[in-house]
Amino acid sequence: MNLRPPVKELQERKIIMRLHFAVDTNSLTPEGWTRAISLDHAAELLNSPLTELRVKLTCNNESEFLACKELLNLIKTKVKEGGFVYPEIEIDSADKELRKDLEKPVKRIISFYNNPALLASDSPLKVYLDDERPAYDETWYLTETPEETIELLKTGRVKALSLDNDLGLKNDDGKPERDGYSVCVWLEEQVFVHGFIPPEKMRVHSANAVASERMRLVIEKINKKVKS
Repeated sequence: MNLRPPVKELQERKIIMRLHFAVDTNSLTPEGWTRAISLDHAAELLNSPLTELRVKLTCNNESEFLACKELLNLIKTKVKEGGFVYPEIEIDSADKELRKDLEKPVKRIISFYNNPALLASDSPLKVYLDDERPAYDETWYLTETPEETIELLKTGRVKALSLDNDLGLKNDDGKPERDGYSVCVWLEEQVFVHGFIPPEKMRVHSANAVASERMRLVIEKINKKVKS
């Protein structure tokens, strides 16, 4: 996927970090790259004033996989905050399953990188709510919480919506669940009480069969209301 940096000024004064994250001290670090063998060291390097980040992840066992996943979470946070122009991430692993499992958070990082460009355009938005999966492709805006999703829906720009249910979000006592279903409940109230026009296309991609059926029933009810 070829994504262009959104800020021209950063292109003119690039500060590039080539970071090799390898817990195994026997791994060879490419010439010109900075080696980090712990999350604390990697986090310290990521807090440097960077405009472009290139990362090589060496991962050959479960413990290294968990460490690499934590590092990817740190990078994701930085990308969401606009901290990097474009993170290029290479996975170095002889284990095909570990490589496959790491590709998912890498793709999510690319989705978050592309979010600002989608938001800045005048085109209708397609919103994908999920806490683990990457968006379908670069045309979808990725969100992680019901609150963020609802704020985008309020703009009236969302023409397509795809929802996960279980988002791994904790609730305060006495408050509604913070899940994909809560977005459906909000939409139902807005459509039936306030005449809100919902997205033209709405789907559920949750693996939770019971929650998926509950969400689909609400979506069907909303679509019937709109067509009536």
